[in-house]
Amino acid sequence: MPGFNLYIDESYDKNAQFITLAGVIVPHDRWHLINRQLNDLKKRYFGEKPFNLKDMRRHRHSRDKRWDNLTSIQKNNFNNEYHKILDNGIQLVVSLIDKSKMNKKDKETLFKLSYSFLVERFEYHLDSYQDSYGSIIYDSAHKSKEIENLVKEHKEILEKGVIVKGYSVIDNGDGTVTIEFNTPTRRPIKKIIDNLTFQNDNDNNFIQIADLVAAAFSAEYNRNLSSFSSPYKTLLRADIHGEVLGYGIKIFPK
Repeated sequence: MPGFNLYIDESYDKNAQFITLAGVIVPHDRWHLINRQLNDLKKRYFGEKPFNLKDMRRHRHSRDKRWDNLTSIQKNNFNNEYHKILDNGIQLVVSLIDKSKMNKKDKETLFKLSYSFLVERFEYHLDSYQDSYGSIIYDSAHKSKEIENLVKEHKEILEKGVIVKGYSVIDNGDGTVTIEFNTPTRRPIKKIIDNLTFQNDNDNNFIQIADLVAAAFSAEYNRNLSSFSSPYKTLLRADIHGEVLGYGIKIFPK
């Protein structure tokens, strides 16, 4: 029975337009190989002391300066090796929340819909494999009210299914919208098991990857910088024609 984990992290900046949630799907039968390759890569470039991959993006604010101490050639080589490792079976899903269209009272709802999209895509991925199952792990560093509420939402998704229809996006006339639920249509979840769990990214390479992916797409949508997200786009879920928008990445509200 093939198993998979979905690791989720978010990128949130109070001054940015978009909140980004990124999911990293990892097959159990390649988990040890990919994890070992990542650890070996880190040791070759940064030594025996544990290195958190997110220090690659927050290096200016981190006490750990090992990324800064690399030459440009070393950084380029590291990135090439890192992305080659990810090509060994990892798939990505991303959702974004457009805060410019969000009422404060709808913030929790939009987090739920954004999270539900990742769950739904994960279930679709599991459907591609006979007798497969999966679990979801979220970064424990983010314990906002919205994230804590996802624990309850996750249980409801397991019991009732994920909402795929049954809500309307109402234009308020001031640039914002309101989410109104009718009778929701839910897709049953049959292959995702167990409650939503949380792990510290310092102890988990795959949550660190989710952090980098979320930051990369945040840079694209908030700052029009696609150089960080471009290497990840081939790993996004896509339809048979290679289209990722709506399949591997989605913006809420729409």
